[in-house]
Amino acid sequence: MRKSLLVLALCSGSLLFGQCRGLFSKALDPQPAVPVLPEATQTGRNTVGFLVNDTVWLPQGNWNRPRLGGYYGEGRLVLYGNYSPNANPNDQAGFGLYLGNARSGPGTYPLYAPLNTGRSSGGTFSRGAEHYETNATHNGVLTITRLDSVKRIVSGEFSFSPVDRAGNTVRITSGRFDMQY
Repeated sequence: MRKSLLVLALCSGSLLFGQCRGLFSKALDPQPAVPVLPEATQTGRNTVGFLVNDTVWLPQGNWNRPRLGGYYGEGRLVLYGNYSPNANPNDQAGFGLYLGNARSGPGTYPLYAPLNTGRSSGGTFSRGAEHYETNATHNGVLTITRLDSVKRIVSGEFSFSPVDRAGNTVRITSGRFDMQY
């Protein structure tokens, strides 16, 4: 009887210790990182981020698509980014900003034209098969805070509300970029 009680006590103690140890180790483990927007910098860090309907969007992966890119030349500014966590097209997303009249440097510019019109400025967002573009009524703004042609850095902020062909919109807010071109 004593042996049975001793074995029961040892097993209970081991089980309790294992459970407690598990509780303590879980408390000490760092929590998974919650995505946050990059800082609004002006140093050419090659960062971009924004909120899509209040959810953080950051470029990720490549899967034969560049994560982030852009160029500035002859007064035109183009920025684009992709979210491609895997090869499944339904899991991929992307955005584009284009500004045809950035010659004057820092300032606030309207985003109002669809991409394929050849007009001066606009924004796009896509997620899987969904594609949204700015137009005259679903527009936004892009503010260039730094345009340095010597160090080849362009930085700024943006927001826009593009629409798809069915009339659905997404809200792109708190956008920021700090790019070398």
